[in-house]
Amino acid sequence: MTKYSAKQWFVKERSGDNINIEETFELITKELSTDDLKEGDLFLKAHFFSNDPTQRIWVNKDSVKERLYRAPIEKGDLMETYDSTVVVSVAAGATGSVVCQIAKNVLGIKNVVGIAGSDAKCELLKKSCGCDYALNYRSPTFKQDFDEATKDDIDVYFDNVGGEILDMALLRMKEYGRIVSCGAISMYNDMKGGKASAGISREAWSQVYCHKVRIEGFIVIQFADQLPKALADLVPWLMEGKIHLIKEIWDARIEDVPQGMLKLFKGENTGKLITKVIHE
Repeated sequence: MTKYSAKQWFVKERSGDNINIEETFELITKELSTDDLKEGDLFLKAHFFSNDPTQRIWVNKDSVKERLYRAPIEKGDLMETYDSTVVVSVAAGATGSVVCQIAKNVLGIKNVVGIAGSDAKCELLKKSCGCDYALNYRSPTFKQDFDEATKDDIDVYFDNVGGEILDMALLRMKEYGRIVSCGAISMYNDMKGGKASAGISREAWSQVYCHKVRIEGFIVIQFADQLPKALADLVPWLMEGKIHLIKEIWDARIEDVPQGMLKLFKGENTGKLITKVIHE
């Protein structure tokens, strides 16, 4: 018989606004024994953790678990022509950076606009993701820059952030434009009695029906059955240099793992954030 000491993170208390690591999570040390193993069981040492914004919703005290992921929606019509302007928020993140690269380097979209939170990230969007415009939403001239980058209006907006930027995008959508709703990072920490401060004006929302804008939710697992085809496309694009894997590996002790969630919402990462556990 061999015994092991394992550390595990548990949710101690679901969080409301602005997650507090000490109040939300609890680190437990548990003794494990090889005697507990059944045939086919393995003891594995965790070296990496995936950090994703949606994890914030999982620990929100006001989330309704039955509504976190809805049943797959009906697929829309296949688009047979390419669009002129595609805008992507959180464009330097794990999802946004891939969307930008596919839009520009694979589909050949004329005008790809990426939005990020620093000049360094904007530089990366231009050099590594092929964005025609890279806008820093913290810049004092952001609204003017946004209007200039979308002067021909927006065909597709890939939304990862919600809030004020979604409001701005709605006001620039073309007739029959499409919005892909993949996340709402700006609202995950801003919950008042279970209701997010959406920041959407009446004027902006009216564009949905006035311009016949289609808004559709997107979660990758709804297309799980298409994974083989996706890999058959993505791997050659990667090998051909059409897309690049943009990632940041953060070294952390097991005691510090939940801090990765804070790094995401402070915008401290570029690309896909992965926590590498330091084993002492």
